[in-house]
Amino acid sequence: FDANGGTGGPANVTVAYGKALPTLNPADKPENEGFYFTGYFDEEVETEETLQYYDSELAAAQPKWDRQNDATLYAHWSSIPVYTISFNANGGTGFMPALQVPENTAVDLPANTFTRTGYTFEGWAETAAGEVEYDDEGNYEMGTATATLYAFWTAKTYTINFNANGGTGGQSAPVTATFGQPMPTISGIPAKDGSVFTGYWDAASNGTQYYYEDLSSAKNWDKDESSPVTLYAQFEVPVTPAIVSLVQSKTVAQADDFTYPEILDLTRDAITLAGGLDGIVKSGDVVVLKPNIVCAFYNWGSGGSGGSGGVPMLVNGVGTDWRVIQAVATIVREIVGPYDSGTGKGKIMLIEGPATGNSATNHFNVMGWTTTNLTEVDEIIGLESEGTYKAGGSGTDDDYNKLITLNDYVYTTPGTGSWQGASPYSTYYKGDGKYYVNKKMYNADALISIPVVKSHSNAVVTGGIKNISIGAAPTSIYGISSTVLGRNGMVNHASNNLHAWIADYFACIPADFVVMDGLQGLQNGPGAGANLNALRSNQKNLRSMLASRDPLAIDIVETNMIGWDYTSVPYLTYLTERGEVGPKENGRTITLRGNPKDIVVVGNRKVDDVRETYSGNMGAGNVGDRISAENQTKPTVTINSAAFSGQNLNMNLALSNGANDKVVKIDIYIDGKYTASSNSNMANVSLDTTGLAAGQHNVEVRAYTKYMYSETATRTVTKQ
Repeated sequence: FDANGGTGGPANVTVAYGKALPTLNPADKPENEGFYFTGYFDEEVETEETLQYYDSELAAAQPKWDRQNDATLYAHWSSIPVYTISFNANGGTGFMPALQVPENTAVDLPANTFTRTGYTFEGWAETAAGEVEYDDEGNYEMGTATATLYAFWTAKTYTINFNANGGTGGQSAPVTATFGQPMPTISGIPAKDGSVFTGYWDAASNGTQYYYEDLSSAKNWDKDESSPVTLYAQFEVPVTPAIVSLVQSKTVAQADDFTYPEILDLTRDAITLAGGLDGIVKSGDVVVLKPNIVCAFYNWGSGGSGGSGGVPMLVNGVGTDWRVIQAVATIVREIVGPYDSGTGKGKIMLIEGPATGNSATNHFNVMGWTTTNLTEVDEIIGLESEGTYKAGGSGTDDDYNKLITLNDYVYTTPGTGSWQGASPYSTYYKGDGKYYVNKKMYNADALISIPVVKSHSNAVVTGGIKNISIGAAPTSIYGISSTVLGRNGMVNHASNNLHAWIADYFACIPADFVVMDGLQGLQNGPGAGANLNALRSNQKNLRSMLASRDPLAIDIVETNMIGWDYTSVPYLTYLTERGEVGPKENGRTITLRGNPKDIVVVGNRKVDDVRETYSGNMGAGNVGDRISAENQTKPTVTINSAAFSGQNLNMNLALSNGANDKVVKIDIYIDGKYTASSNSNMANVSLDTTGLAAGQHNVEVRAYTKYMYSETATRTVTKQ
């Protein structure tokens, strides 16, 4: 900076080509007695080609440095006072240099160069909220002080047409939308046979939603497009909601105090509320139970003689409590009948493989998974006994394992690298949708997954699905070696490939039913930690049991219970998009519901009642987020009116509809009993109550957000 006859001024600065000019301190303006500083220019004497780079207040007069060389900027001086007119985009974008004007001089304002999407520039105001005082390129009379002019904008309007998109009815006349404002009021909900209206969107499928199903505005209009713009009705076929039971002991205060009869009762209640095993297990069936063990020792040990260093046998939260396994086996036995060793009918097997060591027996003994305890289990099988170990990539379809080929697999690129001591990931899986499964599990009439409630440092959550997809993989094919049963080598656990594997593998061999051991609950999973104190610090004393016919739905509930964002868990998303898995060898197709609006939680507890944020840091290369503070917002629900008309209970509801508290589903309880659910057109509900006795009834409406945060409204209604 050259003071050009004056003194002082800012120190030299460094600027990158194409970048904004450095900010200068106005206190560093140069001085020249008898003259007024007008700014810094690229020439010592002003000509028609001279460019100004800083104004009289040392504010940048150019949007960026446009020279590819060092340069000297020269102070310019005026014999009369010069003041600055600055230009403020006022919500717009762009750059306009300040204007230097001698005092008491009229000047034509420069043409506006600011832009603002969806708005039209109307002129200049003297305050941010003021009215237009000066036209674009209008005349301005400079006074004796600096001034700021603010761009004045008016929002554009757009004509919006509506397309019923295969339906009938709905909004017929065009409406006018204003940019940046909520959508205008419309009327008439379109209809389509066998489907429910979900709202108006900017595309016939997918796209962005602008009206909710109740015709309220879903978002402000944000398209700066030529009118008219068409919004399309979208519909979805109603689905039968998945039922997930959640029951918590009312009598046991500490998980360590549970007795077997209490666990049996809790398990029976959970299974019954989830719809029971009818149609899944029948007389004479062969049933495989797949509990979760991962590692029964501290510091990922494998145990030695007697299993030294093992975790507590009961309610440790790391693996399935043997009493839960026995309870499930007892309930299954009541259906399948006694085991006939001659025909094989009625056989109940436990099959599992740990993550460490070369023998499942050490882990089973620590956990109490023995014939002494599991009296209703006919055979306890460690996966290492199912075939001779084969080096990575050498799997075969044999007496123990079956090769399954998926047509619509999501795991396509194994990637490079390997787990410690294992073959490269690409030797275990070729990106071709081919996976080996255990034949006993695959051929069973029913496969029941019995995981525990816990977080996972690679997969976010480990529940009914991951318990199968990782824990059921044959160790003879996917084990690290002949002496290490862990399946870490078959897929890179520190990548999204883990999630793709989990989704694919579960599609090959899905569970028919899930009973989730929530007696304890464990954060910082999946292992036990360094010692008993570490384990105790991570236990949650949940004292609960969950069950469901839908393995995905119960894992979605679990993920919400432990405070993690289910939408950030790729394998849950993959399986939600798949929608179903099967048909299995037993002919059964398993429906999967991964959207909370299609999941009903029944039992004596709501998710809110047991929800905590389970600690756990995702490992390097892994995804997963906790539920954000914004998404922890509870909804609001008000019963505006409720009355019986004949056998129908008619209600008008007011439901929150914001970005974070939007109600996606309501459950209706009458006299404390779950009665019905709705996830569309929820503001006006008509419920058939045929069979409900006359008299006063307590009606309860539970409203839920997408993260299962809930609020309740009640009303006493009399049926004549």
